[in-house]
Amino acid sequence: MPEFYLKKLDLIPFDGVKETLDHVLKVQGGRQKVSIIPDGSRILLEPN
Repeated sequence: MPEFYLKKLDLIPFDGVKETLDHVLKVQGGRQKVSIIPDGSRILLEPN
């Protein structure tokens, strides 16, 4: 996804799983459930 859309959707791009998990642990803490989606084009975005 182009970076322009990532900024508009307020999403944070990561280069890999380790970088992503480090960010989640730093921001949210150690007791978080994380789902890794290998192909982001196959998910549907829905409101919380």
